[in-house]
Amino acid sequence: MATSERKPVFPDGEDTRRHRITTRISADHLDEIDDRVEAGEFRNRSHAIRLAVADLLDASEANSATDCTDDDNSGTTPNDD
Repeated sequence: MATSERKPVFPDGEDTRRHRITTRISADHLDEIDDRVEAGEFRNRSHAIRLAVADLLDASEANSATDCTDDDNSGTTPNDD
């Protein structure tokens, strides 16, 4: 199937309401997302980020017994809001 013929990928169903969020990411990460969009890996930035969030949550769910017990805040960065 050609890139333009792909159906939208919505991890939780096509008819599910979408919510807008705002986040800050580094220029390097944004450049990487843009490069992958231009290469046709994703339709747009939102598509890339939706899939990344879905993958993160799926992985977290699979490892919830070990990942959710850390108390050292290692998942944050100094500039997290």
